[in-house]
Amino acid sequence: MKVALVRHRYSPHGGAERYMDTLSAALSDAGAEVRLLCASWDGSSAGKVGVERISVPRKPVLLRLLLFARAVREWAANHPDWLLFPSNASPGRRSTGRGTASMPNG
Repeated sequence: MKVALVRHRYSPHGGAERYMDTLSAALSDAGAEVRLLCASWDGSSAGKVGVERISVPRKPVLLRLLLFARAVREWAANHPDWLLFPSNASPGRRSTGRGTASMPNG
């Protein structure tokens, strides 16, 4: 199984990030390949996962979030064998209905 955890801004200090570290370690221990997709990351630990930075231009916050959501959707289209797990509501994402994963809009 391949799982991509999505978080716009990642730092080791937030509660969501600690949750993602715990989740990624458990998924990795269970044999899953795990990646963290984020626009900003301070280079600190991301658990047992690879970090893939999604580049978005410096724009006003709302536009930057929308551009990040679009870039993640494009990433998902190029990686159809990966399950996306957003850690927070991201503009432009569509839930599968269970609140635990998202699929690219098609």
